Amino acid sequence: MYRRSGRCLGTVALAGAAVLATGQPAVAQPAPAGESETVHADVDGDGAANAVTVRKVDDTTQVISFALPGESVMTTAPAEYAVLQTPRATDVDRDGVAEVAVTVAAGANTQTFQLFKYDPEAGVVAIRRGGEPFTLHEGGGATARSGYQCEDTGKGWMLRTVDARYDDVTAKFDGTSSWFVFHGNSTSRWTRAPFSDVPADDPRLNLDPTTCAP
Repeated sequence: MYRRSGRCLGTVALAGAAVLATGQPAVAQPAPAGESETVHADVDGDGAANAVTVRKVDDTTQVISFALPGESVMTTAPAEYAVLQTPRATDVDRDGVAEVAVTVAAGANTQTFQLFKYDPEAGVVAIRRGGEPFTLHEGGGATARSGYQCEDTGKGWMLRTVDARYDDVTAKFDGTSSWFVFHGNSTSRWTRAPFSDVPADDPRLNLDPTTCAP
């Protein structure tokens, strides 16, 4: 049996555009339709790993399916990238039930992810913030830094993100760290901490996404 949940809507601009020697922009070719990547994670909390598969269905859409005992549940999401990426198993709130971070866009230097989880009533759902799919960013290149990690703040496990920009005058980074808490199928920002004049090797700029692994 297949159940299909609603599509996660959202538009994400691609970062950067390469330029050919002719001066014409290089156009990234989308990943071929039908390509798929699979990761295994316990998304229903029964103690057994489930196959989670991402499959490109056209130039802008991908299907995300969770293989559960006796059925598969699925949803669709944006797919604004040239190379299909393997989904990442996560457990951002350390409740023992995995979410999956899926690449929905990729530019020259930055990947954008949405988090998906299994809901027994709704199937595969995107975790939302303020009514919209919650997005994470990783990368940034030489002039920006973005990333995420999971950590115990002393007030429970939270997801920490960073968004920073390079200042040509100071040759350092200015930005914001944010901490998010999760409740059901949604998240909210618990607190934020702006910073300025931070060197490139500062720990605030170099977060580790593997800390979110189940």
